[in-house]
Amino acid sequence: MTVSSKKEVLFKEVYELIPDALVICSLSGRIIDCNQTTVRQFGLKSKWELIGTVIYDWVAERERNRAAESPTLGLTEGGKKAVEYPFLRVDGSEYFAELSVILITDEAGNPTSKVAIIRDIGDRKVMEEELEETRETIRALLNAPPDTAYLIDKFGRVYAANETGARVLGKRANDLVGLNYFRLLPADLSRARRDQVNEVFQNGLPLRFEDQLGRRFYEITVYPVYGQRRKVTRVALFARDITERKEMEEELERYSEHLQELVEEKTKQLRDAERLAAIGETATMVGHDLRNPLQVIINTVFLARTEVEEAPEDFRKKLDEYSIPGMFDSIDKQVDYMNKIVSDLQDFARDMSPRIVRSDLNDLIKDALPSSMPANITINKQASIDSAFFDPYMMRRVMTNLITNAIQAMPDGGELTLRVFSEGDYTFIQVKDTGVGIPEEFKPKLFKPLSTTKSIGTGMGLAVVKRFVAAHNGTIDVESEVGKGTTFIIKLPAMPMQENAAKSASA
Repeated sequence: MTVSSKKEVLFKEVYELIPDALVICSLSGRIIDCNQTTVRQFGLKSKWELIGTVIYDWVAERERNRAAESPTLGLTEGGKKAVEYPFLRVDGSEYFAELSVILITDEAGNPTSKVAIIRDIGDRKVMEEELEETRETIRALLNAPPDTAYLIDKFGRVYAANETGARVLGKRANDLVGLNYFRLLPADLSRARRDQVNEVFQNGLPLRFEDQLGRRFYEITVYPVYGQRRKVTRVALFARDITERKEMEEELERYSEHLQELVEEKTKQLRDAERLAAIGETATMVGHDLRNPLQVIINTVFLARTEVEEAPEDFRKKLDEYSIPGMFDSIDKQVDYMNKIVSDLQDFARDMSPRIVRSDLNDLIKDALPSSMPANITINKQASIDSAFFDPYMMRRVMTNLITNAIQAMPDGGELTLRVFSEGDYTFIQVKDTGVGIPEEFKPKLFKPLSTTKSIGTGMGLAVVKRFVAAHNGTIDVESEVGKGTTFIIKLPAMPMQENAAKSASA
């Protein structure tokens, strides 16, 4: 066998063994020969079904013109880059193939024929489409939730990210791919995040935690992504913005604390109400029980004083030597004070339904002042109005208690100022002393029953004052400074509610 023959045999063997379809065709594209791979690939029974046809006819009709005009098939020199076309099988079905053409020349270099290599890439195209579909699916899944999402490796390289995550880092999603995620974070946060990612790589377990970026709070979840041999090759990092939730939790906590304070306050008010009810019942009973013996003492002192006044002169002189008349005066004062205590107890427990009428303010002040004032106390009365609307009995008790307190607050003497005036729709009554003042820590308890700074008394006087003023839809405030004195300021509506309503209606 000649060398030339051996080459031809070798060529024939290689020609048939090549896994791609090989088609020899004329310069015009008519098929002259093909290998067995071509027969199988085109679904033919033998090569003779292919020989004599034009190679363009085996390209899908929609791409046939493009193939005929392509420089790949019409080349005159050298090889051309492979081009993809949809090819037809004999049964009419399509498959994608990659077409490459080699020009064959004679010894003189003149082109004689072409060899077309048709590589079936149908499986590859399916895989590429599936891969692209997978990529699109992943991209859609990443961008579907509002959470930020990243796919990174152990060193922080970004393989995928959604637009939300990219915006957080000031990037576009496509621009983020390939960058180092850790380097895009603040230094302190980067170190912490790197340690957290490494932890997931080491133990292969998801990790959830919270952190802060700027003024936003995030709930971070890091999931392991396994590759071959169940080895963690990447991690999926999701960050959910929980700033609003944190704010709501803080608001809820503040509301809960406020609610707890309200419950405590209402509980305290309930206890106070129960306590006041018990005090009222006790006050009624005590006032009733004390009123009778007090009246007996008053009558006995009156009879004793009468007997003394009608006794012989020498006997009266003898009694004067022992200051017996002065003792009667002392008993009268103590009885008056005891009577005030009983009145306070009964007033505290009485029904709060004032009979408000227009009343004289001068009479109010005159009736409230004691019959005998201490010599070291001067009275300063300032009244710019003569009358106002109030319950005469209740307001007389209010003024009596305030004036009594003012006198007791000035044991060394001082000035008692009683001022009455009006402003707008209100009447103001002020009782001011220059006495010892009220300590700051006692002011919150000032109007509570049984609370007093004095060594004597029940602590019911100011509680009665508060209740009577409130029954008039009025208020009472106190201004005091230790060592300088105290001022009580009563604020009452200038007219009863029903008259005020009628006045508004007529206007």
